[in-house]
Amino acid sequence: MTYPDSTLILQVIPSVDGRRVINRLKDFLAWLDSEVAGSDPEASVTASPSSRILLFCARTKRKGKVKILGCIASELPVSSKISSFPLVQDDENHAQSKPKIIVGITRLWVDPSWRRKGVASKMVDTLRFHSGVLGYVVPKESIAILEPSTEGKAFMTKFTEGKGHLYSHILNSEG
Repeated sequence: MTYPDSTLILQVIPSVDGRRVINRLKDFLAWLDSEVAGSDPEASVTASPSSRILLFCARTKRKGKVKILGCIASELPVSSKISSFPLVQDDENHAQSKPKIIVGITRLWVDPSWRRKGVASKMVDTLRFHSGVLGYVVPKESIAILEPSTEGKAFMTKFTEGKGHLYSHILNSEG
C-alpha cells in the first residue's frame, strides 16, 4: 500500500519471498529484538507459513532507498493452540462469549520519531483488511497481541476500543 505522504507498507511473506529478502529481514529483526528485548528473530520469520510481516517505510532522498519506520509481525490465522484473555478485564468482558482470535500480533514497533502519527494503526488495519479472504475485514475483537509493552497494550486497548486480547502459545507436554 502506498500513502499520499510517500510512505508505504511492504508485506513480507516468508514462504513466498526470496532468501535475500528474508536474510535482510532477519538482520532487521535481530536489531529490533536488541532494541526491545524481543524473542528469537529466526523463529518469527520462519516459524510457519501463516507468518506475515509488514514494514512501514518512507522513501529517502537516495534513489530507490527506503527507511523502515515501523514493523509488525503477525500470525494470520493464529494457531489454535493459544490461550487468550481480554486486554481490559471487567465484568462485561467476562459475560461475553470468547471470540475466535484470527490475527495474532507477535511484534509491533514504530520508530520513536514517528509514534502517535497513525503508523501502528495503518499497519494493524492493513492486516485486518488483507486477511487472505477477499472482502473480509477481521473484527477488532478478533485481534490479539503477544506480550506487549505498556505502550503496546495501551495502543491495542485504544485501537480495539477495549475489545482486543492478549495471548500466549500453549506448550504441549512434549515441549
